[in-house]
Amino acid sequence: KIKLHFVDNFSEGDTDQQLEAMKEYFELTSTEEANVIYCASIMRADEAMSKAHGRPIITYCWDYYLWAREGKSPTYNWRKYEDFLRKCSLVIVPSKAQQKRLKEFGIDSVVVKTGILTYDHATENKGYVLDPVRDYPEENLGWVKQACEELEIPYIHTEHGYSQEEFRSVVS
Repeated sequence: KIKLHFVDNFSEGDTDQQLEAMKEYFELTSTEEANVIYCASIMRADEAMSKAHGRPIITYCWDYYLWAREGKSPTYNWRKYEDFLRKCSLVIVPSKAQQKRLKEFGIDSVVVKTGILTYDHATENKGYVLDPVRDYPEENLGWVKQACEELEIPYIHTEHGYSQEEFRSVVS
């Protein structure tokens, strides 16, 4: 098995499930013992670079937004993240759409679809539209809400403010 250091064991996806799946192929280890550094979040890119010391970096790039690249992101430096992606030995993305976006900027990547958590809740139509996506400063912002208002359909926007149990209930 390849000795891999997963930076802070932190991901923007379902980290516990990722860690379990990775153990089948990698020996998760300390930075010092690792042959490869793995980064799964823009929030850990600087740390991954500081730990690499010439070792290859693999990163899972969940998303790369055009509006963010154009400087409309108040949180992260996406141009710096783009430079980080260029330095990685392997960039993994969750979809062909994400792969296409990165290719626009000359970054090659490999698609590895991510899993999703499933829930054991009974499902029913409660008559509302659920919008679980964060608000992003893009041209489509607000369209779902506007459509619901025009069609007089109740609209729920989670804004990442629900506990896991509450989210499971509202999504099912």
